[in-house]
Amino acid sequence: MKGFVKGILATLVVMVLIDGEVRAQSQASLIFNLHLPDIVLIDVEPKDNNNITLNVPPPVRAGEGLDVSQVRNEELWINYTTSRRISGAYRSVQVAMDGIVPAGMRIKLSASARAAGKGGGVFGSPAGSLTLGSSPQTLISGIGGCFTGNGVNSGHQLVFTLEVTDYALIEQVQDANLLLTYTLVDN
Repeated sequence: MKGFVKGILATLVVMVLIDGEVRAQSQASLIFNLHLPDIVLIDVEPKDNNNITLNVPPPVRAGEGLDVSQVRNEELWINYTTSRRISGAYRSVQVAMDGIVPAGMRIKLSASARAAGKGGGVFGSPAGSLTLGSSPQTLISGIGGCFTGNGVNSGHQLVFTLEVTDYALIEQVQDANLLLTYTLVDN
């Protein structure tokens, strides 16, 4: 009987030791690298045709001047996607014009607040109405890591208007072709 009990005890000790080994935990580790590239993308929508025309209607009656109060275009939207480095600079959208505005007139541009419900992140704030010229001007500032959504009705709507500055300088213009360049820059 003593031998039988010793055998059972020995078997139990072995089982406990084996069970301890089976239940022992081990760990493995690895180094996981994630690289997020610097992202700076901007475009004007709709892509198919983002050219605009501002048509000035002629006066209806003799003695009336040009009425440009209704000359505007709101068809274009600016979309952007950016990443931002830790403690890095915020970004801005700048606009510059190449070409000559007809004498006696000026073209104004403003951007709306970002369209609600699309995109995510830290969006920029519009600067207000700008008089377009050849020097770059900030249209939208304070852009952090974000994406505005893509296409029309996403991002910021662009509003172009025309003003008469000096009626004496106005001449008939068949076409005044102006090129606008939008650039995302670090502040």
